[in-house]
Amino acid sequence: MSKSQVKIKHLGMLSTGKFLAVFNFIFGLVMFVIGLAMAIVMTLFSLLFGDFGILAATMMSSIMSVVMSFVAIIVYTVVGFILGVIVAFVVNMVVKLSGGLTFDAEIA
Repeated sequence: MSKSQVKIKHLGMLSTGKFLAVFNFIFGLVMFVIGLAMAIVMTLFSLLFGDFGILAATMMSSIMSVVMSFVAIIVYTVVGFILGVIVAFVVNMVVKLSGGLTFDAEIA
């Protein structure tokens, strides 16, 4: 394996935005699955150990948490894209002022 130095002089703003949008979308899906599992567990516990009032409140809370988790997936994706574009813009300004970002890469 050979080592070489790579110098970053520019980040693509749209590609960085797309990368962070996809990353945040996947993160949102993971959080959605965790929230859904928690909602199911809470509902089952209230079904087994609570009365009808507790079950109704737990089910309403669970439904709202699932809906909000779904909305969060969309918000995470959009905000991820916007922040990716902003980060790429700032990095490009800093790289332009400092002359580039150098790092070592190992080529397989």
